[in-house]
Parts: sequence; structure tokens; C-alpha cells
Amino acid sequence: MRLFVVIICILSLSLFFNLYAQDLPYNHPELDWYTIETEHFNVHYHEGTERTAKLTAKISEDIYGPVTALYQYEPDGKIHFIIRDHDDFSNGAAYYYDNKVEIWSNPMDFILRGTHNWLRNVITHEFSHIISLGAARKMPRNLPAIYFQYLGYEPEKNPYVLYGFPNKIISYPLAGTVIPMWLAEGIAQFQLPTLNYDTWDTHRDMLLRTATLEGKLLDHKEMGVFGDTSIRNESVYNQGYSMTQYIVDRYGLDALQKITHQLKTPWRVTVNGALKQTIGISEEQLYQDWKTYLIKYYSYRTGMIRDNLIAGDLIQLEGEANIYPVWSPDGLKYAFLSNRKSDYISRTNLYIYDFEHNTQKLTKPGVNYSLSWSPDGSKIAYTKTSKPTASFSHYNDIYVYDFSTRKEKRMTKNRRAHDPDWSPDGDKLLYIVTQDGTQNIECLDLTTNETMMMTDFKNGEQVFAPKWSPDGRKIVVSISMRDERDLMLYDLEDRSFSMLIEEADARDAVFTPDGTAILFSWDKSGIFNIYRLDLADQSEVTQLTNVLGGAFMPSMDKSGRLLFSSYGNQRFSIAKIETPQSIEDTTGDYIAYEHNFHLASSNPDELIPVFKQDQTFKLDNYNDEQVPDYTSAPYEYTYSNITFLPRIMVDYGTTKLGTYMYSSDILNKYSIMGGVAANRDLDYDLFAIVEYNRFLPTIFLEGYYQVRHHEQKDTLYIQDDFVDYREYTQFAYRYNLMEVDLGLKSYLINEMNRLKFTFMFNRYSANVKYDIQGDEYKFPYTYFKGKSLKLEYSFSNFLYSPWFDSDINPSGKRILTLAFSQEFNDFFNDFKLTEYGTWSEKYDRYNYSKVDLDWQEYIGLFRNGKHTLNLHLQGGAILEPVHEFFNYFAGGLVGLRGYPYYSIEGRKLLLGRATYRFPVLENLNLRILNLHFDKLYGGLFFDSGDAFDADRVNLSEFKNNYGFEVRLDLFSFYSFPTRIFFNAAYGLDEFIKKENDGLIELTYGKEWRYYLGITFGYFN
Repeated sequence: MRLFVVIICILSLSLFFNLYAQDLPYNHPELDWYTIETEHFNVHYHEGTERTAKLTAKISEDIYGPVTALYQYEPDGKIHFIIRDHDDFSNGAAYYYDNKVEIWSNPMDFILRGTHNWLRNVITHEFSHIISLGAARKMPRNLPAIYFQYLGYEPEKNPYVLYGFPNKIISYPLAGTVIPMWLAEGIAQFQLPTLNYDTWDTHRDMLLRTATLEGKLLDHKEMGVFGDTSIRNESVYNQGYSMTQYIVDRYGLDALQKITHQLKTPWRVTVNGALKQTIGISEEQLYQDWKTYLIKYYSYRTGMIRDNLIAGDLIQLEGEANIYPVWSPDGLKYAFLSNRKSDYISRTNLYIYDFEHNTQKLTKPGVNYSLSWSPDGSKIAYTKTSKPTASFSHYNDIYVYDFSTRKEKRMTKNRRAHDPDWSPDGDKLLYIVTQDGTQNIECLDLTTNETMMMTDFKNGEQVFAPKWSPDGRKIVVSISMRDERDLMLYDLEDRSFSMLIEEADARDAVFTPDGTAILFSWDKSGIFNIYRLDLADQSEVTQLTNVLGGAFMPSMDKSGRLLFSSYGNQRFSIAKIETPQSIEDTTGDYIAYEHNFHLASSNPDELIPVFKQDQTFKLDNYNDEQVPDYTSAPYEYTYSNITFLPRIMVDYGTTKLGTYMYSSDILNKYSIMGGVAANRDLDYDLFAIVEYNRFLPTIFLEGYYQVRHHEQKDTLYIQDDFVDYREYTQFAYRYNLMEVDLGLKSYLINEMNRLKFTFMFNRYSANVKYDIQGDEYKFPYTYFKGKSLKLEYSFSNFLYSPWFDSDINPSGKRILTLAFSQEFNDFFNDFKLTEYGTWSEKYDRYNYSKVDLDWQEYIGLFRNGKHTLNLHLQGGAILEPVHEFFNYFAGGLVGLRGYPYYSIEGRKLLLGRATYRFPVLENLNLRILNLHFDKLYGGLFFDSGDAFDADRVNLSEFKNNYGFEVRLDLFSFYSFPTRIFFNAAYGLDEFIKKENDGLIELTYGKEWRYYLGITFGYFN
């Protein structure tokens, strides 16, 4: 009897923890951490992030009063901010059940959003999550969910098997917080109108405007969940922001507080009831009112633009992001980045299009930011994330690809560099470097390999895409000091800046080939278009495009042809204008935003703000160059509250009550997770997992303990006065199963490669009780004592999946696990009489070596990889003869699905599984109460293999089965992924298995077997 029950429950639960726990790939033991304590916050930061940490302490106290007052809710303790800057990564995350916020100091530069003060925006955004979600929480903070679970088992013919292997696995939560994603993110972006740290900017208006006019708005059901492409996920944010503003416009600012407090009502499983109670209409009606308003608003205000479009010819349309086009010096080619064959905008590759041969070539994968050709066109410079450093940090560096040698050369090393630009003489490269939230321009001399810092910013300035002038004397660059981007000219001779464009947002600037003008993207009208600024008369700025979406990233060749990236139809496409002409500004007073709100009227003569601004908390006149000199102290371990997840579980026909629990250090340097469940028979399951992440390898300790009671009638052979007779009696068994694992695990090279070393100790015992002629007898014994050493290597590139449906239908992925074990086992054989006249266990020793292989390939076939073939190979061998207790088993859910798990066994295992998967309905978009039905996939599979003792593989003995599967992706309570699978398999080969020296014959095969799961992820 093995520990399958505990292991499967942990597997199901671990999928939940993956959703909410921090997923830090490396422990970074090289970093020293410190803490700043304020009245309401603790700010934890590592060396090198002092400025960001002090500003975080200042900003968080600035916003505490306004945000908590808006929702009439204050947290039950101090909020912990964690500041990170050990990777070139930018984001923020709120862990509202832990009162914890994580901030990356590197400013976000995302092509779907405008430029704002990064720290004030992200801190207020995440703190708004903490407060609004806390206000909406139904249960105490340390009780995020209650779980209902069910384990069903295969009907087992073998009388020596206590339970079959699980064939039904259900784990479903009752959520403690229920809020649709549009509202959660809408509130966090809305923040508070008088703060103005996040605003309804031109990018947001571009996404909403084009979706409205093109009829591609997400409906209210789609707005409730994430789990789609980059642009559709961003639309949840964007539409949620707009609809939250609409609520405030129509129903008042206090409507937000009332809605969140209504969501606390225990029986609310959707937002619908909360909206009806507060604003008097349903979610669907709110959506329809808002949508009607948008159609009227945008249709009226874009009429003049649609009548005078100057948008060029679209020449690159595949994918959601075709960006950063740049002509080659000879004008025969252009380079650009594209995410084609990926659902995520961040997954861009470098392509070269050749006009002469009308060909297009993928040159380098994994390229980001802007591009630059060498002056002679023989090379191109770009940005890539380099291999991890010795301390496993991921940094961006500048690379150069040589077209003649077809080789790539790394030009910088861990400089955190991006946006390269080649000097006209070919001897230098400009690029941006980032440290502690501040960006500067650096220059690399290619002749000496020396670097020189061109600027000395220290206060969180953001710098974007510097470009040389054709004469090599000036640099044009966009810089953001607070919000939006100013266009500036840097004179290399006197090392000074002069302002070119200060109004609105001016970006993506480049010189024309003759150096007389600058091309750039500007949103002075509320829509980004391409403009030309004459350097001789800087007051002369002319418009070159007139688009409905947005025009960005211009590039002009010597003949005057213009390339740019154009947004429309929910994608960035490359557009070309052969002969750009100056045009009149036909957008008029289009501007559709003012500070932090829409203009409510569709009539330009009635531009009324959506609400009256309350000046009580006016905090947009800040000066973050002045940073208080907070006192800091070395970080001391700080633990979150113990979180409980009560569980009600039906297991082998009995009901178990229990709970999961977990806690961790705020920095995740130490964590513990455990669980307990018991039924009325005092069967119970216990487990505990402790991880210590202070060093490069993680140290882990895991313990599992199970108790099972079982009763059965059996025959007892008795010798009395030299007469043998049999008596049928009731036997009561109590099994105690214990396993303890201690080991180390670490990443190798990167997060795709992992190494794990484990020492395992097992002890299985039993206590037998029976009755003979009214007398009760009982005896305990230990039937298995095991120790083993296991070294395991695994590879998985699932982290880099380019598809949003990679969970239900993985494609282009590989998983490989190789393991070697050395086991030292004692297994019960009989009882022996000791010298003291007592009975003791007699053991057979089984010391052996064991090797295991598990290899999966997920191959995209057609329809852009939406039809896939999954090939799965499992193999293993115990290298010495052993008792059947140690055998491999080849059937069941994890093996040959047409046969019971325990029906096929042996010292060696070899089986293969092939599954063809295909989409049935890729966008169900159906909501029933708290369930959002998302995607439905089908599959056909064939399994073949065997477990055996022979030295050679005998293919004729292989068992085969075929079958079908159904996979259904859902979301529960908006934020809980729910995965349902159903498998049916038919065993093609019938065989007889003999037990008890041939006295029992069991027939398997030629029957259908079924498997069902409702969990947080798929098992294979």
C-alpha cells in the first residue's frame, strides 16, 4: 500500500498554490536585505534599491489615507512592500491575503500603455488592490477558501489490493473573495481621481476607441476573467478602467465603496447582486448602457478623422505586434519585430524583409526594443535577455548580428541595456541602462570596447530610444520626468539638452536621412500620429499621417518612403507610405481625456467631466527628488499569518474533515505547508512540507503519515492438541504509513533545467487484531523499512509557452525527467522466535539500483499549432531481482488507461502514449452562476506498453488501448482556474494475471474504463 492518496491531494492543492504564491525562480543568496518601517508599512529592499525603497515608504504613506477613506476599510496590520531589482523585469503584484505587495523598481515600458510616474502609479495600483479586495472579502484574511474534494478509485479485482488507484479526482473551492477582473483592475487603475498617478491616456483611449468602432469590445462575461492573448487580456484592464469611470460618472464616487462592501455578502457568487443593490441595475445592463454610450461617443468624435484617413498600406499583418520597423541603409530591406506564431506581445522575434527578392526571414528569436542597422548595412544591433548570471539574474544586453558570417556577438555584459543605436561612423553604440528605477544613456566605443555614461540622471527619470543625428553631433531622445514623454535634443559638444516638444506625449523620434528634420509620434490631438519637425525652424511641425488607431515608430529611407507601426483591428501592423505629404490636422479637438476621466458628453460643445473633483486629497503636486532619509535596519525574518484552507473530502466512501495550512517568510526565504484530514474511523492523512530558500539550492523537508483501518473475514489455521482445524474470524487491521524526504533542489543554467537530490526514509507498519473463541489477540509489526538516495534531473520549457491555451493544449513544448535511485530496503518475510522467547519480524533485504525516464513532446501540427500531437514515453528498470512489492505498475490514469493500475506489474517498465488534441470550441464564453466556461478541446489517444521482469523487451506481450478525452477550461468565481477532464479507454488485449501461486486468476482487458477530474490543472 503506497502513499498515493496524500500525493494526489498535494498535487491538486499545489496547483492552487501556484496561482497565488510568488514564483521566484532563484533564491538570490548574494543579496543583503534591509527594512524601512513607517506608521502603516514595512518596506523591505535589497542593496542597490535604496532610492526606490525610500520613495516607496514616502508614497505609500501619502496614499494610505485617501485610498482607505474611499473604501472605508483599513487593513488589520502593516502592509509589507518588497522592492526588487535583480532582474530586468517590470511589474507589481498584490498578495492581499498576506498584506504584501511586490514592486519591481524597473519602470514599465509597454506598447499598450502610456507613460506615467512608475512608482506612484504601481504603488497606488497595488495598494488599491489590497484595500478594495480586503473590503470585498467574505471571510477572515487567513481563510481564503474552503475546499470540497472527492477521490474515487478503480474497482479492483485483486483481493490483495486494499484500494484501486484513483480514477476520479475532484478538488473545488468555495472562494472567500468574489470579484470580476474588470472591476478589480478597473478600481486599481482608477485609484482616486485627485491623485492622477494613473490616467486615461492616449494608449488606453486607442484600444477602447478602435475596439468600439470595430465591434470588438469584450462582452461583460469576457471582461470577468483573464486567460487570453495579450491584447484581449489588456482589454480586461482597459475596459474595466473605462467602465469603472462610467460607474463613478453615473452613480457617484461612493458607488465603488458600496459595491465592494456588497460583495462581502456570503451568498454572492457573482457581482450581479452587488450591482443591483448599489446602482439598481444588473451587470449586463450596466455593460449595455456603457457600450451604447461608447458607440455614440466615439462615432461622433471620429467622424472627421474617418473622412480623411491617411494610414498608408499595411504590409505586415500577421501577429498582434509588428513593431519597430527600420529601413536598411540601402533601402532594399527593412527589419522589424513580430510576435507572429505567439499569443503574447512580449514574445517578439527579429525579421528581415527583402524587397528585392520579396522574401522574409526570421533572423533571431527573443529580440525586444528598437533596432539599429550598422551604417554599411552589414550588421544589425538589438536587445536580448542574456543567459542568467552566476547569481541567476536575467539582464538585457546589446547584441549584434553579422549578416555575412550569420553569427551573433554579445556587445555588453550584464549592463541592463536596451534600445541600441549605431553612430554614423560605425564606431559607437548608444543604448539605455537602468539601475534602481533610473535610466541613463551610455555609449560603447566599438574600437576600444570602453563605455562612457552620457547622462547622469538620479531621480527616476525614464529615457527612451536615443538616436544619433546623421552628422554624429546630436542625439534625439524622449525623456519622462513625471508623466508622458518630452522630446529633447542632446548636444554632444557641450553635453546639454534642449527641449523640442514638451506638450502631450512625443516619442519614437528619429532623424530624417538628410538630418534636416525629426520624425516622431505625437498625441497632441489625443491620437498618436507621425509628425515631422523641421530643425531649421523648430516651430514648423507638420502632420504626416491621420489614423483612427495610432501611428508609432517611424523610419524613413533616403528616397523618402515612410515605414511605421500602425495600431488597428486589435493589432500593430507595419504600414508604408511611398511619398508622405504634410496634411492639415483634421482631428480638431478630438482629445478624449482630461486628467483622470473621460469627457461624458458625445457633443464637443458640452464637455462635462464625469464627476466633480474632490480636492480633499490633492496629491499630484509632488516632488520625488526630495526623498526622506528614512532609517533602515537589516531585514529580520517576518512571517505571514498562518493561512487555513478547510477541506471536506469524500474518500473511499467516508467523509473526512480537515484543513490545509501554509505560512511563509515575507521574502519567501522560508515556507511551510501542511495538511490534516480525518474521518470517524480515525483514518487520517497528515503531511508537512518545509522549504528553506536562503541559499542557492533550496533545502526541503517533507513528511507524510497515513493511518488506515480495514476489516475483513479470513481463515485462521489453528493447531490444538495436535489437531489442525480452521476457524473463520474477523480481522481488524490498522496500517500506519510514513515517509520522510530530505533534500536539495536547484536550477541549472536557467529555470528550464533543474536538479534535485533526495534522501527518503519509509516505514510501513500494521497492527492486527482478531478474536478466537471469545479471546482477543493483537500484534503489531513493521512490514517495510526503506531508505533511498535519489538524484533527479528535469527539463521543461513550459514557462516559455507562446500560446494562451498551453494548459489545455500544450504545443511546442518538451518535458524530460531522468532519475537514478539507490535503495536500501527491508521487507517482511515471516516471524522468528528470539532468544528471549518472543516473536520478532524477519526481513529480506532488497538493496538495488533503479533508473527512470519520463519524456514528453508536444508537437504543433496545423492551424498555428492549435492541433497537437503529444508523445509520452515512460521507462524504468530495477536492476536486481526484488519482491513484487517494489514493482512498477503500468495501468491506470498515469499509464495504460485501458487497464487497472495494479493489473500490469514488473521490475521494468516501458510504455508510450500518443494523443492527438484539437479544439472543439475555442471561445465558449458561457457563464452559469459562478462558472465561466471558456474552452473545450477533444482528443484521441493510443497507449502501448508493459511492465515485465524479462531481460529483453517482448513487443508481442505489450498491452494496447485506445480511447478519447474531453478537456474543458473554466473559471470559478472569476479568478480560480477550473479544469475538467474526462477520459475513456478500451483495452484491446485480454490477459490473465495469476495471484497467490496461481490459485487466483484475474482477467483484464476488453472493457471500457473511465477517468474524471475537476482540479486546477491537467495531469498530463
